[in-house]
Amino acid sequence: MNKTIKQLLVSLMLVSGTCMGAISTTDTNRSFMSMQSSRDGATHKAYMPVLAHAKKNCGDDKMDKKGKKADCDDENIGLSLMFTGFYNRTKDGGMAKYLGVNGSGAVTFAGTANTDITTNNSVSVNSIFRAATTGTSAGATIDRTLTLNPRSTSFGGHLDAVVDLNSMVEGLSFWAGTAVVRRSNELNAAFAGDVTDATAGVTLASYLSGTKQAGSAALNYAKIDTNKRTKTGLANVDLQLAYKLVEKEKYSMAAYIEVMLPTGNKSEAKDLFEALVGDRNWRVGGGVNFDCSCFENDNGDGKASFRGDVKAQYGMKADQLRTLDVAGVAWAKHLQTVTGSTTQVLAANLVPAATALTQNVKVDPRWMVKALASFMYQYKEMAYEAGYQLFAKQEENNTLVTPWTNGSVYLLQPGALTTQTPAANAASFKEIKDTDLVMNVDSQVWHTFFATIGYVKTDAEYPWSVALGGDYNFSNNAARAPRSWDVYGKVGVNF
Repeated sequence: MNKTIKQLLVSLMLVSGTCMGAISTTDTNRSFMSMQSSRDGATHKAYMPVLAHAKKNCGDDKMDKKGKKADCDDENIGLSLMFTGFYNRTKDGGMAKYLGVNGSGAVTFAGTANTDITTNNSVSVNSIFRAATTGTSAGATIDRTLTLNPRSTSFGGHLDAVVDLNSMVEGLSFWAGTAVVRRSNELNAAFAGDVTDATAGVTLASYLSGTKQAGSAALNYAKIDTNKRTKTGLANVDLQLAYKLVEKEKYSMAAYIEVMLPTGNKSEAKDLFEALVGDRNWRVGGGVNFDCSCFENDNGDGKASFRGDVKAQYGMKADQLRTLDVAGVAWAKHLQTVTGSTTQVLAANLVPAATALTQNVKVDPRWMVKALASFMYQYKEMAYEAGYQLFAKQEENNTLVTPWTNGSVYLLQPGALTTQTPAANAASFKEIKDTDLVMNVDSQVWHTFFATIGYVKTDAEYPWSVALGGDYNFSNNAARAPRSWDVYGKVGVNF
């Protein structure tokens, strides 16, 4: 590979651009959101499968430690390392749409009896609080407003390494990478007009945070409060074996196979916006990458190049605890249920729907595709890059580990508990059938635009580079993926 290509490939360690997203249907609030792993972005990535096997820098007068002239044909060992530190944050206000509320993040818990619960922004208090024996309890006729301003932030570091295996097979290389990530999720919940219900004995805020109300079990899953949820962990391990198919003076192409080893923490489903790091599903896949030298000035100190990378991965099935949604019923998991039959005595304890809806799910993520294209210009030691990444993921095809039993769980409709007479209230309970359960994360697409500026030292004994960059991530459907931004710094070296 000639000197120009070597310099371009080493400086491609500056590459960046990350995607991070979540998913939610538009007709219900989503208790589980598939946050994209930090390793799925391109923040940490360099064009590492085809890095140049850089020569040692030893001029005519370069001497080794013994005072002898150094051998300029000696090559480095073929190891490339890169560390990337990053900070990511969702755009304020954008995350509210993933929880099934409008852009302002406001949800009205209406006190009017028999309020219909069909929209994301109006929920009946009478479907949450157990009303008095007769009539409506004091406090259940008062409207409350819950405002959510969810935010997810993460920071950490990626470590990536490439080993040149030319000594085994010409054109073969091995890449491995992982990251340590600290993620914090917070709902920033705020209540207005909230009072203690006379019969329930609690406020709406205390009920949603897990305080037991009279006549009902406590909410143990999908809880809403003002606390920040934080998790630190290893965000997966990526392994890749690449083979260079074509290597010409002006362009090259490589194909690769890869596997992702999941290291994600287990979901406990206790909180509406749980902090998760990494994945639980193995992935296997492959792809191709290519680069071409588009321009070089007469002095050889100004160069332009284009590169691309396209891959497909298939996710393997794995069990995960999730709190499911009920089709067509907003905020269903926070409403009340009875179990067994609507003819049971309604004075018995009610149970929050989240208890029944929290299930072990066999998650089948299926296919995902990533494509990246970037343009880079290098003038002497300075390098500039701008590019775009597309990340598309197929809708999940999940099933319950334990099949749902129809006729076992009934959802309380607004105004149902105004009397203890079962016959008078039977029509106020909606059976939750297996066909009503929403357990799949929808198909999702993220777009990322990124830019990086860096300094590349290709004539050092061990070529190295440093860079700073940023990106912006968004989706065409604001109810499916949050907007977010990243800043990051990189340092890379070839040994």
